[in-house]
Amino acid sequence: MSFSNLEKAFSAAKVASQPWFSKVSSRSHEAEVEDLLLNCSWPSPKAENWKYTNLSKLSKMDFWPAEQAAPRHLPQLWQDFLDQDFDSSFVFWNGQFCSELSRLSKTGQMSFSQIQNGGKFSQLDSQSEIEKLNQLLLNDLFSLEVHKNQKIERPLAVLFLNSTDSNRPQIHSSRLQILVDEFSEVSILEIHA
Repeated sequence: MSFSNLEKAFSAAKVASQPWFSKVSSRSHEAEVEDLLLNCSWPSPKAENWKYTNLSKLSKMDFWPAEQAAPRHLPQLWQDFLDQDFDSSFVFWNGQFCSELSRLSKTGQMSFSQIQNGGKFSQLDSQSEIEKLNQLLLNDLFSLEVHKNQKIERPLAVLFLNSTDSNRPQIHSSRLQILVDEFSEVSILEIHA
């Protein structure tokens, strides 16, 4: 993967200023970035977990930081889709959660929040390069929790929308932690478009 523009993504993400970052790594942000960029070996289909995924095209691309400005309204196609049969919808634009485009149920069966520290996430040393890159680029962490003994009848929609520019492929990392407590049921439709 070409990383000439990736350092701009790291600065744009401002990961080092996040309160949870010191819990994730004892080394400086710059040292983590340098180590990842210099020693990165991307998984190939020879690795068991990646046997159906070929990243060779990505290794030849140069990425830019994702634009963060979300539209004021969802495109009508997506709005119509989300208005159909979903209990709640969670919309992310270029990796950022958009509360104004999302619709959260007020039934008390679940909660959705921003995680203020990354203590629940593992150390970078125990992760693959893809997971390390994702964690180093994180801006925000969110948690969706379905409470104990809840049966949510209608599905939840999690929509990750990305603006496109074929001349400048974008990179961004999102992390949504989904927890379903015991004796609970929920269907979740996750879409990337």
